[in-house]
Amino acid sequence: MAVLWIRSAEREWRGIPLGVEPLRLPEDLGPVPGERPGEESPRPAAVLAPARRLGRADWVLFDPGEDRVRIDGLPLPGGIRVLSDREEILLDGGTRLFYSTDSIPRIEPFPEGEKVLTCPRCTNRIEAGAAAVRCPACGVWHHQTEEFPCWLYAPNCAACSGATALDGVGRWTPEGL
Repeated sequence: MAVLWIRSAEREWRGIPLGVEPLRLPEDLGPVPGERPGEESPRPAAVLAPARRLGRADWVLFDPGEDRVRIDGLPLPGGIRVLSDREEILLDGGTRLFYSTDSIPRIEPFPEGEKVLTCPRCTNRIEAGAAAVRCPACGVWHHQTEEFPCWLYAPNCAACSGATALDGVGRWTPEGL
């Protein structure tokens, strides 16, 4: 799941999980440090909207014009951009955000209709409905059943260096930036 990071008034980064609905920025983020509550902004909102591309969910940022939005310091060519992991979004008015595709590994039923896959650890087929974990780093599915505890078998994913901890903590935040 994608996350939009914003710094709170206490200067701590707060992650906002992105669902399925578009967001107007900064209006839909709640109180933004440095802006006065109840004051109408004369600037049009940027829009962050979900899009399906090549079978996966992406997020697209639309600039309302006049170079009001910058990504990693640069204006959006044509006013539109498919966001990439860990990009900085700077809104007119100084609101600084980060977009992250970092997600938390969790045990869930392997989806029905998913193509036939084999677990990279045990090389057995993963059956629809079986308890499994999709690596947040590379997207590869692993068993996580009593019979096949493949995800938790080692400290790292069998296909990449992603951590296999199920502690509910994401790997990346904009801390230190």
